Amino acid sequence: MSEYTAEPLPTVVPTTVAPITSAAPTYVTTYDCINRYTKTGCCSGTVYISSSITRIENNAFHGCSAMKRAIIPSTIREIGFYAFSSCSDLDEVVIPTSVTFIQSYAFRYSGLVEIVIPSSVHYMNSGIF
Repeated sequence: MSEYTAEPLPTVVPTTVAPITSAAPTYVTTYDCINRYTKTGCCSGTVYISSSITRIENNAFHGCSAMKRAIIPSTIREIGFYAFSSCSDLDEVVIPTSVTFIQSYAFRYSGLVEIVIPSSVHYMNSGIF
């Protein structure tokens, strides 16, 4: 067998590629990731929660003021205490029918003006908003 050495290909970046900005979606896959994003204020714009998660933990996004929209997958069963509280720019959350339990203050001081609670939610603690 003869040895073959390939020549490196040039790197080409099209001039039409836009830089990623803070408005780019945040994909959240673990609670460590959620806590890291919230603590550093990195979750902004639209946040997609991974379908590998079944519960949004207490304080998961508390104080994430730049979050505008939360995409909650149908694997979520429970939304914890203060999960989205003080997310002042949050204006859209769609709660899937998989959610059966919403803890106290989950959306307290958020920017929500309207939200639909599905009939699958059998228990809501006081002070959700």
